[in-house]
Amino acid sequence: MKASKRIFTWIIISLVLQCSVYLYLNNFYFSPEGNIKVTKMDSVSKKNEIKPNVSFTDTDKDISLSDDFTYTAYMSNGLVKVVDTTTGKELQINFTKGIQCLAYKWVPGTNRMIIVKS
Repeated sequence: MKASKRIFTWIIISLVLQCSVYLYLNNFYFSPEGNIKVTKMDSVSKKNEIKPNVSFTDTDKDISLSDDFTYTAYMSNGLVKVVDTTTGKELQINFTKGIQCLAYKWVPGTNRMIIVKS
């Protein structure tokens, strides 16, 4: 009986110490510096729109837009062409002779693209 009482007391002491350390860490050590207020904002989302119209021919394929709609890319005869939708200027991505683009994809969240060449 004496041994079980001793074990029980040490279990209680251990639990009290662990709980007090966890309470200190939660409320003081890892607490945020100030109070944070969260407010809900409705209908503030900004609509992205393409300003100039970009025209394509029948031979153009794989037409895609960047995430923020500032660039339009398409493939034409194995070459990737990028059009800036805000100004309408066209950029052509040239490769060395004999290399053609197989596919491309916009990197999410940026205006960069991944290009697969052969």
